[in-house]
Amino acid sequence: MWAPRNLMRLEYIEKQLEPGEEINYAARAHWVVMLPGTLIAAVLGVTGVGLCGNHGLLRALAVMLMVTSMMLYTIVFSKRAATEIALTNRRLLFKEGLANYRSTEALLSEIDNVTVVQSALGRILGYGTVIVLDKAGNYEQIIDVENPKGLQTHVERQKHPADTVNP
Repeated sequence: MWAPRNLMRLEYIEKQLEPGEEINYAARAHWVVMLPGTLIAAVLGVTGVGLCGNHGLLRALAVMLMVTSMMLYTIVFSKRAATEIALTNRRLLFKEGLANYRSTEALLSEIDNVTVVQSALGRILGYGTVIVLDKAGNYEQIIDVENPKGLQTHVERQKHPADTVNP
């Protein structure tokens, strides 16, 4: 099993496992998904702290900015934490969101192709979009995946174990 899995909570996916099914690889959303919200939260928080020394309406505004900053950061952190991606010995499962969530799964036998799309920044920082195409021509995009090539490689190795050469 891939080492960082112990750092990830896969509560939803583990509940979806069928008897005899095991998680062979786990991935998650890259930290870059947190960047825009975190930067906005930081600006709001710093502005709020800067206004704290004032009185009256400015102090109330400072408190509102700091509370908004904390709420925004909590939402941003939850987005990453609530994304679960796992490859089992039978299927590829994906879930994102908490209260409103989206989940999908693809049987390994039905997966036709797994493509990775990465920008130059994505290649440098190690994130990208994984596109899973099934034999019926349907596709699923999993955006901002940490180590997308690793996920692609593990799916391909499981689909075609005879093609894998062990050194």
